[in-house]
Amino acid sequence: MRIFMLPVLVGAVVGCAEPVEEDEGAIEQPVPMTSVDAPANTLPLVPGVVSETMRSEANLVSDLGCVFRRGEETLLAAAANSVSAESAEALIVLDGSPVELEMNGGGGYNTLSRGASFAGPDGLEVEVEVRASAPVSETPAPVVAEPNFTGSLNLRRGSQTVTLEGIYNCGIDAVDEPQS
Repeated sequence: MRIFMLPVLVGAVVGCAEPVEEDEGAIEQPVPMTSVDAPANTLPLVPGVVSETMRSEANLVSDLGCVFRRGEETLLAAAANSVSAESAEALIVLDGSPVELEMNGGGGYNTLSRGASFAGPDGLEVEVEVRASAPVSETPAPVVAEPNFTGSLNLRRGSQTVTLEGIYNCGIDAVDEPQS
């Protein structure tokens, strides 16, 4: 009796192992991608060029200021009132949008001209580190301004960091865009 039941039992197991037919009319829906590394509202730190129009719209005007440039491109513009020892304001462009910054601490233009750190929205931190004087071009005529300094522009937001090397210039000339 045992011999005859084995084929029936094997047939039942094989019948259960057959693949289930898929509905050919069904459309697969894409699985939405999510990132667990960064919050959804965090954009990458991609610095852009600060234009004169952006400075005017942000009301970033004063008698003295500083700019951080890479070549002819202004990546940070800052302004401080020479008669005030309070704070200074700055403007950068991230992902195509201007972002206003407030200098950390006081000191006004004197602090700003030696390099400064700034705070912005969403935990954004921007620091200008000044290292050494850079040569001032004297062609076609001598330049009367405070010296240019080599330095770095450091941007931080959360775990993201970006460092750019360039020239930091302060003084009366820094409040105007360079002439082409």
